[in-house]
Amino acid sequence: MPKDDSIFSEDSVTYHQKNLAVSSIETTDGEEEKNRKSAKYFAAGFTVLYMVLFLPFFYMGFLSSMVFDNPRMTVPVGLSIIFLTFLISLSMPVSIYLIWSRYLRGEYKKTRIFCALPIFTFIGASLIIEVLGALLRFFVPI
Repeated sequence: MPKDDSIFSEDSVTYHQKNLAVSSIETTDGEEEKNRKSAKYFAAGFTVLYMVLFLPFFYMGFLSSMVFDNPRMTVPVGLSIIFLTFLISLSMPVSIYLIWSRYLRGEYKKTRIFCALPIFTFIGASLIIEVLGALLRFFVPI
């Protein structure tokens, strides 16, 4: 077979494979197994936790409609609070799906990141609700 200078020649592919192997961080089988087990425990623990917390947070979303009992509450702010409260509970099943799909693909680092997705959603929604409440107190007279 004649050698050509194309990017897909056998020598070129071998050269790039060697460079990739040298430049990337190699993990041993023991480390890979340890990462897999750790990710599996994280995934299982957070899956159970989110399954238990889903119904109370979903119910909290239904109860958030009581924000309209406040006489200073405007409709856009109230609906935003209700949406953000439901967003917290709805991030839990999405997180469970993402956790296990990344685990089955062998992306153990992303598995751990997606374990924290509802926590980040809770923090973000809480901050936004507080900002909306502060704006409501500042701009809407009694």
